[in-house]
Amino acid sequence: MAVFLTVPFACVFIYEVLNYFFPTDPLKDFGKPFVYVMVPFLIGLGFMHLDKLYTSINFFIGAGALIAHFIVFNDKYLGKFLFTYLVHLIPLFLCNGILTGGLTEEPVVIYNNAENLGIRIWTVPVEDTIYSMTLLLMNISFYERFRNQQTFQSIES
Repeated sequence: MAVFLTVPFACVFIYEVLNYFFPTDPLKDFGKPFVYVMVPFLIGLGFMHLDKLYTSINFFIGAGALIAHFIVFNDKYLGKFLFTYLVHLIPLFLCNGILTGGLTEEPVVIYNNAENLGIRIWTVPVEDTIYSMTLLLMNISFYERFRNQQTFQSIES
């Protein structure tokens, strides 16, 4: 149960720490191209691998999250999101790598390769990078939406 509180907090925490130390948006120019490339790529792979539930569901939801964010915010936060995403891959691979047997004899978490592509980065299934992208993007999107609503309401008062 605690994971449903700690993971969203960690997503927003990484995002805000990076915004504090890097106030400019270093990857702003990559936001739209990222969406334009990733959405068709994820949808295409999702349809190509309908027999692999973890892959197809993960990729369809990832594409949907990118589309939803783009509809609501256009590319306003995408550069900051991409920067956060790239930085967060370090703890993702470290923690998930340990859980999937990267530093232990037996993995704590075992993935059924019949339900994923079987492509691993270290010991981490490639789908986990998309799952993590989706989780991070959703939390940042909600955070920015609620933060902007509060700012707007305080201006009206």
